[in-house]
Amino acid sequence: MLNIRTFPLGPLQTNCYVVSNKEKQCLIFDPGEQGEALIKELRRLQVKPLAIILTHAHFDHIGAVEQVRECFDIPVYIHTSEKKWLADPSKNGSSKYAEIPSIICKEANYLINNESELKIGEFHMELLHTPGHSPGSGGILRR
Repeated sequence: MLNIRTFPLGPLQTNCYVVSNKEKQCLIFDPGEQGEALIKELRRLQVKPLAIILTHAHFDHIGAVEQVRECFDIPVYIHTSEKKWLADPSKNGSSKYAEIPSIICKEANYLINNESELKIGEFHMELLHTPGHSPGSGGILRR
């Protein structure tokens, strides 16, 4: 059984999802902002993060990627069409707002190509490529 927790983060209150299993392993989807608060909550829940999965690379979904990645030494997954967005504030949109610092992330560890199956630890899912909101937008189906 999976436990899904939602954390609205940052000035836009973008939803970050933490999906955990009975072994207390978890996946983090879209850590948008407030990395310290998210890390504190993950530690309080006593879960072990295995990866960060990004549904797309807009600034409000990637703001805490580096802080969380470094804290837990975990990989980041993103669709291949947005791999350059992580390091480019003009692409991820963070350069458009004076009140938001430019967001520059390191490269993703894994690139997702269109539809694919993904296994991380005991988590099995199907990744769907759903461009529209952005070229690399994606959704997840649990298997």
